[in-house]
Amino acid sequence: MSKNTQWVEICPLARIVPDRGVCALVGGEQVAVFRVSPDDRLYAVSNFDPFSKANVMSRGIIGSRGAVVKVASPIYKQCFDLATGNCLDDPTVTLRTYPVRLEGSIVKVALARAPGKRSAWSAKEAAGVHAARARPESRPLRGITVALAETRELALLQRMLTDRGAEVLAFPLVRVVDPPDAAPVTRFLSELVEHRIDAVVLSTGEGVRRLLGFARRMQQYQAVVAALARVTTVTRGPKPSRALREVGILPTLPAEVPTTDGLIDALQSREWRDRRVGVQLCGGKPNPRLVEFLKRVGAEPCVVAPYLYAQASEDDRVIQLIRYLSTGSVDVVAFTCSAQVERLYAIAQANRVEDALRRGLRRTRVAAIGPVVAAALRDRGATVDIVPQRSFFMRSLLNEIASSAKAKRIPLSARA
Repeated sequence: MSKNTQWVEICPLARIVPDRGVCALVGGEQVAVFRVSPDDRLYAVSNFDPFSKANVMSRGIIGSRGAVVKVASPIYKQCFDLATGNCLDDPTVTLRTYPVRLEGSIVKVALARAPGKRSAWSAKEAAGVHAARARPESRPLRGITVALAETRELALLQRMLTDRGAEVLAFPLVRVVDPPDAAPVTRFLSELVEHRIDAVVLSTGEGVRRLLGFARRMQQYQAVVAALARVTTVTRGPKPSRALREVGILPTLPAEVPTTDGLIDALQSREWRDRRVGVQLCGGKPNPRLVEFLKRVGAEPCVVAPYLYAQASEDDRVIQLIRYLSTGSVDVVAFTCSAQVERLYAIAQANRVEDALRRGLRRTRVAAIGPVVAAALRDRGATVDIVPQRSFFMRSLLNEIASSAKAKRIPLSARA
């Protein structure tokens, strides 16, 4: 590199989970920075996936193909060589790569790009995309203001909504963090590898990936994957099922309905007496109904919480969202996990603005990504207007919001 190269500080190395990525803004461009075990090798590539046309590569899945360290796009699963940016599935496509280094404990990325081919999204293709966006039928959310409580996939959902014409207000409510004590998680994984657990109930895709992240840090990744392939796996909805399929495992008992009731229905098809059943919690929230069911049928439940929820913004920011809702400044508010709902109502109660929140949710279309989130809202008296019927992913939620706009059911600023 030239001695005049400008290096941009990203974050401490400890902030990047091994075999995961983070997104950083470098010189106005989104860059995906990856930390790869076991030697903490660093890679930096464009966060823009040329196949899905979305900034999502930092959420990709790290792996290898022969001696090549690769990342798979989280959208359409094309794989890219992290060292060169070359697509391993289509040689005509390349991600931009960036110089990256560790100074002390700080990860830094150079503003200058490493030599290499340009991304396959050419200027001609970009012009076509911009032309398509200009057509009214491709922007069904023009004039609609959407408030998002999401944190993990905020950039992706923002991009998808703005591409369809929406004005997006971001109010991240909670974020996912590792538990302060890793011992219970590592003990659970050790028991799984040692054939001391007969089945595992997997509640979330995040939970599956966090368990595998802990396994890597224990240097037990392959053993844990083999154990998950051996035991009975019960999955709540499509997200944990997809996370298992990413490592080549088909779930044994996928619940038809992604709720606790759905899990219990799936479990009732098997005999569980004298069997140990692991239960992966959603955050640190207990699931007493599921645990009591397992005890009632003679099983020994053992719970594990591979991640927790923490606040993602100050209380004042949450109160600002409540004010926006109550004054009719928002047409749609979208929730993607029940922890967001819990924090919103807790802050409203602590600051004595429950009436403003109830009033705001009555005059705003409320969107929930799935039945668990919808139930959390309805249990608190809110009306849920928009819920995907089958596939409980971000894109499905976006499509439902767009469908409501096309049906002229947005905005509802006049709703009492």
